[in-house]
Amino acid sequence: MSPAEKTLASYLSQRSASSLKRPTLPTKPCRTTSALVGKAYQAAGQAGAALHTMAVLQVYQADFLKDLSAGTTIDEEAFSELHRATDLSLRATKQTARAFGRSMSALVSTERHLWLNLTGIKDKDRVFLLDSLVSPSGLFGDSVNTVVTRFREVKRYEEAFVQFLPRRTQGEGPSATQPLPGPSRSREVKKQSVASRAPPSKNCGQAHHAQQPPKPDLRTIINRKKKS
Repeated sequence: MSPAEKTLASYLSQRSASSLKRPTLPTKPCRTTSALVGKAYQAAGQAGAALHTMAVLQVYQADFLKDLSAGTTIDEEAFSELHRATDLSLRATKQTARAFGRSMSALVSTERHLWLNLTGIKDKDRVFLLDSLVSPSGLFGDSVNTVVTRFREVKRYEEAFVQFLPRRTQGEGPSATQPLPGPSRSREVKKQSVASRAPPSKNCGQAHHAQQPPKPDLRTIINRKKKS
């Protein structure tokens, strides 16, 4: 593919503009698409060159056949030259078919890349889908089923590991489940004891107050002991 003019490329892609090298497209998907289009362009150019060679050889063969139709005798050397021209024409035909195949495969990969840009999969899976065999049944063929099956298998194993082999979080050790040592543990016990002996709530019924006299407030008892 012919390169873009440096001034225009530097204007459109200012981030990659440099005086030491040619500017490139700013994003990775754009560069990948450009590379695939370049492969298709190269293959199409090879096919065009092969077709031009075939046209020249066929004109040469037509001159020999014209001499034969006019009744002119052809010596052995001319006949060998006609044989070589026919062989080269067949080889050029084969190379043309290969070049067209490469061009079509590059265009298929370009179309795949455009659709995969809409996904958020990893580069490894993206390359697997790009390099899959070309299938006339669909753009990606059976490779889609392969990827789906692999993801389902990984998901199933992950769920099994989470259920039977739970992963320990960071900072969590064997001593995380052990009770707190001395002072901290005693403070927790005292807090729970004080909370359990809190004064009764105001929503209790009058019958309950009539049956049992209200307990003295714990804070009042503590203040009295401090004063004494």
